[in-house]
Amino acid sequence: MTRRILLANDHALMPEALSRLLTGKFEIVGTAVNGRTLLAEVERLRPDAVVVDIGMPERNGIEATRRIAKSSPEVKVVFISQQLDPAFLHAAFTAGAMGYVAKQSAATELVRANRMALRNRYYVTPMAVRDNCF
Repeated sequence: MTRRILLANDHALMPEALSRLLTGKFEIVGTAVNGRTLLAEVERLRPDAVVVDIGMPERNGIEATRRIAKSSPEVKVVFISQQLDPAFLHAAFTAGAMGYVAKQSAATELVRANRMALRNRYYVTPMAVRDNCF
């Protein structure tokens, strides 16, 4: 069974690039360019997981994740972000995320983070551990 993923990022190139990285391993069911659209698409598409950026307009990724955790707790959230500050990681996991990947990471890391999240296991980028963010 191919797991269904929704991509959320406000930079035009990111969803396209992420889709290329994940296609073949997951089914990409859609994209969202802001937090409001993300919430609507989660309800409409019912993905298994969402790959989301922290900094998005009209509800940032943290706030959107809080709402997804309440309304659709079965949907797993994996963050992809440039931010490796401990406060961002803490906020993401407190909001309900299952994974956190640095944008600087290899593509295989994003695949691994999603696979782990879909098995109800947490994933934290080794970059955060290396930089003492955790």
